[in-house]
Amino acid sequence: MVVASLALILVAIVLVVIGLASSSGGVLMSSIAVSLLAAAALFAGVRQTAASRRMARASRPATPVRDRPGGGHDLSPGVKARLAALPDAVAVTDAPLSFHLPNCARLPPGGFRLIPVATAAAAGIRPCHSCDPAAALLASLPRS
Repeated sequence: MVVASLALILVAIVLVVIGLASSSGGVLMSSIAVSLLAAAALFAGVRQTAASRRMARASRPATPVRDRPGGGHDLSPGVKARLAALPDAVAVTDAPLSFHLPNCARLPPGGFRLIPVATAAAAGIRPCHSCDPAAALLASLPRS
């Protein structure tokens, strides 16, 4: 579709040149019509490409979830229970929805809010795969 729209644009340019050279209003009007067809073909091609990319992305298999404290995946019930006892605050971002240590390098400036780690874990928010806040906070607990 994109190639067809480029060909139509070339035809429209040729028609404009012919219309201006011959002072023909009909040829100029036909160049406008061809330009509109080129725009429609380009729009359809872009939508078709976007749809095929979405389909390809949706057909990819999901990545397996490992059962460890953090790393960008869901927390196990045992880890959630241990985090529920902690008073520490974590930084939560909206896009993507994840929680981080307050000093994480992946935090956007001003694009986060601080909430208790117990709240983040209970809400099912995933931990950052870089700073791994669940593992870091649990590692700071004294061994019993």
